[in-house]
Parts: sequence; C-alpha cells; structure tokens
Amino acid sequence: MMTGTTSRFSLAVTAATLLFILLPLAVTVAISVSDTPFVTFPPRGFTLAWYGKVLADPDFLASLRLSLSLAAGSTAGALLFGVPAAVALQRCDFRAAARRPASCCRR
Repeated sequence: MMTGTTSRFSLAVTAATLLFILLPLAVTVAISVSDTPFVTFPPRGFTLAWYGKVLADPDFLASLRLSLSLAAGSTAGALLFGVPAAVALQRCDFRAAARRPASCCRR
C-alpha cells in the first residue's frame, strides 16, 4: 500500500508527464486553427480553412490512403499471428511439452 507521500509524488510525476506529452499537442492544435498564415500565439482568430486546404490536396489524400491501408494491413497481420499465439500460450504448458510432447495442450 502506498503512503500519502508516495501517492502525492506518484500523482505529481504522472501530472508532469502528461503535461510534458500533451502540451505540445495542445499548442499545435491551437496554432492550426488560427486565421493568420503565420504562427502567432495566442491565435488571433478561429478558422478551419487550413484543414480544408489540406484535405483538398491530392498528394495529401494519396499519402493518407496509403497510410490507412498500411495501418489496416499491419493490424490484420498482427491479429492473424497474435491471436493464435495468445491462444497457444494460454492453453499449452510448454514446460510439460518437453516431457510429454503429445499431450501438452489442455482442451
């Protein structure tokens, strides 16, 4: 069980880590909705026009399609190999397999 000091320290480290990870993302999103064509912080106005320009770019759309197809393929591959491996690891006692190879799996 954690004491009060350890718990507070863990909470402080967790909060600092989350802030370190999420603050750059928040700044990037805040700058991306600015209506100025250059970086100003804080943003002067709000617009989604930059996202519209990116989504109208055919090169961006082609690379997005490629990225999504690669992500889908790697997910399918990981599932095809990972699920049977997890089932085998759960059902079989591999230490006993060295002694009795014919009956290592529980059914």
